[in-house]
Amino acid sequence: MVYRPPYYDDAANDYVGLLVKCFMEYSTRDYVNIIVGDFNCPKINWTENFSANDYVSKSIFNWAVSGGFTQFVKFSTRGQNVLDLVLADDDQIVNYIYPTPHLV
Repeated sequence: MVYRPPYYDDAANDYVGLLVKCFMEYSTRDYVNIIVGDFNCPKINWTENFSANDYVSKSIFNWAVSGGFTQFVKFSTRGQNVLDLVLADDDQIVNYIYPTPHLV
């Protein structure tokens, strides 16, 4: 599970650079890769397949698309304490994600 704080400053850019590097290093084609978390990236529109041009959004979006990852969360998560990304590089691995309340 991955958490990215909701900032877009220089520290956020450094963090995303390391995060994407880690994803690239540890993703393997020998197995299905699933990444879940709260990435705090409201500037990425996974349904329409585009992102804002800022470094954070563009880096995460470009990595996911170039790596063949599918985003399975198809509903708005803004203002909710829920995972906003469930990414997998096999589009058949997840059947459906339900928008249910979080666990406490």
